[in-house]
Amino acid sequence: MFGGPPPPPSAEEKARASAAANRTLNSFIIGAVTLYVAPWLLAPAFERFYK
Repeated sequence: MFGGPPPPPSAEEKARASAAANRTLNSFIIGAVTLYVAPWLLAPAFERFYK
């Protein structure tokens, strides 16, 4: 509308955005797996100390 579309992203900007997206996805996957496995990892400790 005012001056046309923005310039296309450079190769460096695309690489930086891709790296950020990969870090975000990896963090999400690691967090999800950690939350999924946490009950089995913590159960022996709770059984030992709270019997």
